[in-house]
Amino acid sequence: MKKSLLLFLLTIGLTLFVNAQQWVVYDGSVSPDSVFDLSGSGALIDTVINDPVISGNKIYQYLVGNSELFNWRAGLNSNLKGITVVARVKGDMSDTTYTLNFSLRNGEVRADIRLEDNRINPDKTIENVNYDLDMSQWHIIRMTLANDSAVKVYVDEEVTPVMIDTGNATVADKYIQWGDGSSSSSYGGMVDWMIFDTSGVYAPGEGMAIPDSLNTAPAPSIIFLTPDNRDSVQIAW
Repeated sequence: MKKSLLLFLLTIGLTLFVNAQQWVVYDGSVSPDSVFDLSGSGALIDTVINDPVISGNKIYQYLVGNSELFNWRAGLNSNLKGITVVARVKGDMSDTTYTLNFSLRNGEVRADIRLEDNRINPDKTIENVNYDLDMSQWHIIRMTLANDSAVKVYVDEEVTPVMIDTGNATVADKYIQWGDGSSSSSYGGMVDWMIFDTSGVYAPGEGMAIPDSLNTAPAPSIIFLTPDNRDSVQIAW
């Protein structure tokens, strides 16, 4: 009896361990090939640069032309409970069309979002309703894909999703992919960090916290002081 109880408790413990949330972390201080595999064609111009705002921080910067195509991809295991990806990103406003494309695939459906200069544009979903967002500023984008095909997108860790949709493109593969979603458009931007997990779908405040080592602060608001406002202005960070 004792042996059976011990075996039962051990089985439960192993199940909880296997299904426990564990972020896979990419830090933009190094090349994405530390976590992701590169696919695509043509020349990708990328580098790691010093953060011009946050001392000591480094960020991954990339640029790809109209006729090029690149994607960073991480294959996912067969025991998916849902996909959650979170990233701190910013657009490059120097003559590029888009910032970044995310594609989540769970072996049944695919859901994409494209970060454009001034909005989030969903793709491979049913509703396809855009959300206005200024990508010239840093933002934290959180995207989830549930096993029932439900898609949610959150901005800057606000608990209310800015998009609720359903993936509708049938696929057999399982992976997370980000980069250039079109060989006919230019992409450019910066990634401070990216994390993902396949143990479930987690809204902001749910599951494991974003690791303390990653910067989650919003970009500082720049306010120019003038004789008219210097006594009343409040500096926001």
